Amino acid sequence: MKVALFGLIEKDKSKETLVKKTAKKYGLEITRKDPEVGICTKGDGTILYAEEKFPTLPKLTLRSKNHVGYKCTYDISRIDELFSKISQKKYTLKKHIKIKCIFNDKEINALNEFQIHNIVTTKALRFSINVKQKNKILFDEKNIIGDGCIFSTPFGSSAYFSSVGGKTFEKGLGLALNNPYNMDKKAFYFDEDVVFEFILNRSPAYLLHDNNPKTITIKENQKITLMKSEEYFNEIHINA
Repeated sequence: MKVALFGLIEKDKSKETLVKKTAKKYGLEITRKDPEVGICTKGDGTILYAEEKFPTLPKLTLRSKNHVGYKCTYDISRIDELFSKISQKKYTLKKHIKIKCIFNDKEINALNEFQIHNIVTTKALRFSINVKQKNKILFDEKNIIGDGCIFSTPFGSSAYFSSVGGKTFEKGLGLALNNPYNMDKKAFYFDEDVVFEFILNRSPAYLLHDNNPKTITIKENQKITLMKSEEYFNEIHINA
């Protein structure tokens, strides 16, 4: 079986040796050319990076020592057992929904969230958000004043979404307002089939997603549409 490894670039070479040695033991070919499985061996950031590079590829998530891995399912100390099961294909897939953003005729998919944030930190943004479910309007607020907003999946709800005032949720999609000036409520929760429409009314802003370092600049009066993606994050769960 071909496997792609993520998260091995670090000063401590002992983990790299352990992972590669165990992979060889169970006949797993390490390659990024047409892999069948991805193996993330660091923390939560590695999961996001791997999903960005190889979307929908089934991934085993391992938590390494000294790395934040709240979303990692297994500890790396179980690597021998886990790689044995992987080689025998004794696993199932848990599907996590992702969120899609359409901007300037381009589509971007994210596992955690999309964030819109002010560029000049001393100047608040003004923006409008409309949320529809089929033909029904669920949310329609114009000229919200604040630092921006976050559109989150359940997977990402315990990350930045939570830090700005949202709560962790298990189904659907979430909207959190970042430091709103003229809104009493900061977080809103919807079914997964809703469509968000964001319009920037004043000041340029950044469009960010997951832990991708690349930023996209949004200008006044530009519109962004967000919805559930057709892609899923396929997380490997080892069979007992």
